Amino acid sequence: MDNAVNHKSLTDEAYERNFNLLTQVTHLNESALQEFMAVIEFSTEKKSNPTVTEFIAENIEFINSKLKTMGAVLIRGAISCNYSFAEIPNKIREYRLNHTGNSSNNNDKERIRIGEHSSDFSIKKLILEDYFPRDPQHFDGFSVFTAGSVTPTTFIPLHNEGASYSPELLSMPSILTFYCATPPYKGEGCTLLAKNKDVIKDIPPSLLEKLRTINPEELVSTVVFPSRENKVAVAIVDAIIKITPLQQSEHKISLEQLRRNSIFAYWQDGLSSKSKNMTKTEILRIAEKDICNSGGKVFFDAMDNLHVCFNLDGKLLRKVQYSPLDEEIEVFYTDVPYHYSAIEVDIIRRLVEAQLGSQFVEDNREEFDQLLDMIVGKSYTLNLMLSLTDHLSKQELESIRNAMIKNAVRFDYRQGDILIVDNFRVMHGREPHRCLDRQIKLALAM
Repeated sequence: MDNAVNHKSLTDEAYERNFNLLTQVTHLNESALQEFMAVIEFSTEKKSNPTVTEFIAENIEFINSKLKTMGAVLIRGAISCNYSFAEIPNKIREYRLNHTGNSSNNNDKERIRIGEHSSDFSIKKLILEDYFPRDPQHFDGFSVFTAGSVTPTTFIPLHNEGASYSPELLSMPSILTFYCATPPYKGEGCTLLAKNKDVIKDIPPSLLEKLRTINPEELVSTVVFPSRENKVAVAIVDAIIKITPLQQSEHKISLEQLRRNSIFAYWQDGLSSKSKNMTKTEILRIAEKDICNSGGKVFFDAMDNLHVCFNLDGKLLRKVQYSPLDEEIEVFYTDVPYHYSAIEVDIIRRLVEAQLGSQFVEDNREEFDQLLDMIVGKSYTLNLMLSLTDHLSKQELESIRNAMIKNAVRFDYRQGDILIVDNFRVMHGREPHRCLDRQIKLALAM
C-alpha cells in the first residue's frame, strides 16, 4: 500500500474510533445555545462594524456580568478580528481589577510573555513557546495561539486550562478567548463545553470528599521532553505527526515545520542559539532554577529524556472568589488536556513499522516500548489523571470521566465567532476532526 494512502487510512481509522467516544454528546441548537451562554452581536449603538476597543468599551459590564453567572459569552459576527480579539481577555481582567481590586486568585501574578526568555536554557521557554503551539503572533505584547494543535484526529478531554501547572511556570488563566478564523467543516472539530458545577453535581459525594482530601503535594504533573539525538524517539515523533491531516494537503510542509507548529518539543529546543554545546549538568543547574519553588524536580534518564516534574498548586477541589463581594464557588481543577489512548498507540506503532520497517522496531524493541509509553503517555501532557491513579480506582476515575461526558455539549463555530470562557466555571475540550483548514485562535488572561 502506498504510504500516503496508508496515512490517510490510519487517519480515518483514528478519527472514527475517537469520534465514537463522544456519540452521546449533543450539539447546541440555537435555543440550547442561549440557555448555555450569553450571545451578543459584534456591534455598538453607533457602529455596525466597530473596532474591538469600541465594542468592549460599550459591552464590558454586560460581558463580565454574564461570565460570572453563565460562565461563557459568545460574540457573533466579528469577521475581521484575527488578532485584535486578543485585547478582550486583558480588558476584562483590567475591568475586574478596577472595580473589585481582585480579578482572581492569581491577580498578583503577571502572565509570562512569549519572547522574554534570553537565558541559555529555559524550561519556561519549552513550556510556553514549544509545548504550546509555535510561532505565536502578538497583540500589544500579548500572545495569540492556535488552539487545539494536538493531533486533530484525537479527542481532547474536558479540562480547565493550566490547572496542573506550577505557578512558577504558568499561572492558571481565569479567562480564555477563542476566535474562529476558519470554522471546521463536515460537522467535525467542535469545541466541547461543560459547566464545572454540573460536573461536580454528577460526581458521587463520597468521591468528591475523597478528592477534597487528597494532598496536592502528592499530585505530580510530568512532562517528558525526548532528545532529538535519539533516533527511536525521533521516529516515534515523526510517526505521530504523520497522523495529522496536514500531511494530506497539497502544500509541501516538512516534518520539522509540522513539528514546530504542533505541541511536540525536544529538550534541545529550550537551548538558545549560543548554547548548543552546553553540558547536561549545566542545563540541569539552569532548569532547576526555573522550577525551584514548584516542589518539583528535573532530571535526565538513561535514554536522554528530560523529565520536568512539579506539584499541583492547591487541592483538586477548591474555592474561588473573584472579590469579597462575590459568592464563593467550588471548582474542580482538572487539567487532563491530552494523552494518547490505546487507539493512537496502536496506530503509531503501525505507522513506525510502515515508515521504518518492522525490523527497526524489533531491533530497538525495549527502547521503542519505553519511549512510546513516555511520549504518548507522559510527554506533552500535564495529565493529573496519571497522578490520580495512585489515589483513585479505575471505577472512580471512570465516574469522573462519565460526569464530564454527561454534561458536555458540542459548540459549532461560525466564522467570526468570539467565544469567551470563564476558566473556573466552564471546562472545554475538542472533538476529533479531519479538517485541513480549521483555525481557532486563543488568547488568555490571568
